[in-house]
Amino acid sequence: MSSRNWIKGEHIRYINGHGNSSPSEKRFWSKVDKTDNCWNWTAAKIKGYGTFGIDGKNYRAHRYSYELANGPIPTGMHVLHHCDNPRCVRGSHLFLGTDKDNMADASNKGRVAKGEKHGMAKLTEEDVKQIRIDYANGITGVSLAEKYSVSKSLISFVILRKRWQHVD
Repeated sequence: MSSRNWIKGEHIRYINGHGNSSPSEKRFWSKVDKTDNCWNWTAAKIKGYGTFGIDGKNYRAHRYSYELANGPIPTGMHVLHHCDNPRCVRGSHLFLGTDKDNMADASNKGRVAKGEKHGMAKLTEEDVKQIRIDYANGITGVSLAEKYSVSKSLISFVILRKRWQHVD
């Protein structure tokens, strides 16, 4: 923090006591715990994300914070976190992205269940390894589908590595 209480890289409106803050903005920032890293939302949360009410309407805290600094969020855009902390409302930790960007970000940060960890998985990693070995040894996809009680198309996707790519 500089001698003028500015924080490098943050919009001046983020600093308490600066700018022409509305009562809603003052109430919003009173619910934020500012650390040297993330600025964490301390009030109500839904699925880990802060929620903030104004005039009977609820807003996600990180989206409200982004709009305070940057203006309206374009329709269909998400506000993503560089820090991967859903409680964080620090402007420099937030960025815009599409649905595709949001899914790629979640996947890159290991937040997308895959393989056995996915709730709908019908195979284990050991099953996948054995299917590939058996197929290489001449067992048909139809036989493998029957053996593992899955569809022929799933067996095909496993063999072609269109599913379970992470399994060698």
